[in-house]
Amino acid sequence: MKLNRVSTDSQIHVLLVGLLAAAISGCMNQPPNMSSPIGQKKESEASLPPKPPSDKHESEKSMQPIVALESHDTTHSTSVINNVTADDRTPPSRREMLNELHASIRRCRQQKANEDVLKQVAAFRDAGFDVADGLKEIYLIERPVQRRMIIISELAKAGTPEAVTVLKDLALSPGDSAGTIGPRVVKALASITTDPDKITETLKSDSVETRNAAVDALRGMPLTDVAVIRLGELLKSNDGNTHNSVASAFATDRSDQTATRKVDLLVDSLKRLDDLQPQPNSPSYRTPRVAALIQYISALERMPGADSRLRERLAIAKPATMEHRVIALGMALRNTQSVHPLILEVIREETDPLLRGIAVRSLGIIGTSGDMEILKKVAETDPDTIAPNANHPTEIIYPNRIKAMEAIEAIKKRSDQ
Repeated sequence: MKLNRVSTDSQIHVLLVGLLAAAISGCMNQPPNMSSPIGQKKESEASLPPKPPSDKHESEKSMQPIVALESHDTTHSTSVINNVTADDRTPPSRREMLNELHASIRRCRQQKANEDVLKQVAAFRDAGFDVADGLKEIYLIERPVQRRMIIISELAKAGTPEAVTVLKDLALSPGDSAGTIGPRVVKALASITTDPDKITETLKSDSVETRNAAVDALRGMPLTDVAVIRLGELLKSNDGNTHNSVASAFATDRSDQTATRKVDLLVDSLKRLDDLQPQPNSPSYRTPRVAALIQYISALERMPGADSRLRERLAIAKPATMEHRVIALGMALRNTQSVHPLILEVIREETDPLLRGIAVRSLGIIGTSGDMEILKKVAETDPDTIAPNANHPTEIIYPNRIKAMEAIEAIKKRSDQ
């Protein structure tokens, strides 16, 4: 019995080994059974597109980069609009469009916007975003004057109430190169608003050049009480250009509502004229005092509604002082006959050739035939001269003699009428 069992076990072992070998051989040489669930699964997986990257950063790497607003590298900038494919119609965000506008500004090679900038500004506006706010954001990041000038120009072109506010703010805080940029900002502001209060606010700038530009921008505008007060504050400075600009703004204000205040500010500031600093590019024969006096007297001559206050100030001024004579000259140029005796006194006694010359000129307005003798004397003997210069390189000019001859002709003309 034992021998038979051992034989049987050996046969079974041989059979199992053979079956195992056959199974292995079949698996290696036969294709998978596609009727099985396992085979079906593999085929379906083979037909799917690759899975998207699971890692968030890998996904971001596949996106085309845009220019960061804070970045100064525009070499690889690409249009945000071009990033939108046929399968992705999501409009670019404000930040993306602002980045592209910023990049286009940086590609400019001069202080002028190129076509790319204009297109980006239009696209930004058409997308419903505030152009003025966006340009201000770029301005605060940029440093080069060239690029800031482009931004200022585009703000002026926008011409919106928001652009007015942004330009006003930039005039007060223009950043670096304030002396260059500030006046340009004020000029842009004045080009899109006729509201004197908006310009007046920029008088608070710390930049002298910006303040003077604001004063110049106010010329011809109706000045409010606030504007006149702030302009009057500027007359405390020792900058000659500031005094000239303020007096000119007063002279061109066609409103008579602030006439009394303006007269007082000018008359009270006469004592400061001797301390004015020299002005660049001013003719050598015109000291800061002379230049300012010309503007002051011109303002007193031209300001509407000033007659009453001028008479009051003349009455309380000390005779023979500069204050007294400047007021009298302003009144004479306004054709006030009552100051005629004072004008003759200035011509005979005044040592300042400027005041004497203005007095001579005023006789052409209020003078009579009885003034011919004194005018002829001035025309022959007045010593004031202007040395040869670029305008008159070979001759000496006698300005008061010329004024006297002109006054004589004016009186003759009136007499013949």
